[in-house]
This record gives sequence, structure tokens and C-alpha cells, in this order.
Amino acid sequence: IPTLTREQVIETFAATCRRHDPLLTYPNNDYGYGEIDAEAGLNYLMSTYDRIEIIDNGQQTTVNGQAIYNLSGQRLSKPQKGINIINGKKVLR
Repeated sequence: IPTLTREQVIETFAATCRRHDPLLTYPNNDYGYGEIDAEAGLNYLMSTYDRIEIIDNGQQTTVNGQAIYNLSGQRLSKPQKGINIINGKKVLR
């Protein structure tokens, strides 16, 4: 999501990355914040911020509208097979 600040990205990583070694302190120089979980990160952002804006082909839309998005945050013209985001909720097709 191109409108996120550096701080929002780091906050999202800190809150949602998978940490496979409980003996390590995160972030660290070997694994950073851990393994990125894109779905958890998108869910975190949608639940934490009221209006996350996505730029799609120069047109600004919002995740909380009726538009359809994939888990990468790309706006879709119609639902695709798999998980879609519609009105801020995950929908499995």
C-alpha cells in the first residue's frame, strides 16, 4: 500500500511477522522482525486504520468501500478465485 508511512510499515511487521525461534529477540540482525505474513499484515492494517488508501492506475479508492481487492492490495475489476477483500472483509471464492 503506497500511502503507508515508514512507521506504519514497521509497526505492521512488529505486530504480524511470524517468529519461529522463541529464544531470539526480535527484531534482530539475522531475521529482522521475522517471516512476513502478508495476509496478517493486511488484516492488521484494515483493523487498525479506518481509511487505508490505495492508488490504482492513478485513481484513489479505499479498502473500506465496496471495491474488490486481492491480498496484495491491488484493486480487481471482479472477484478472482481465492481470497478477495470486499468491504474490508476477506471473502473466499
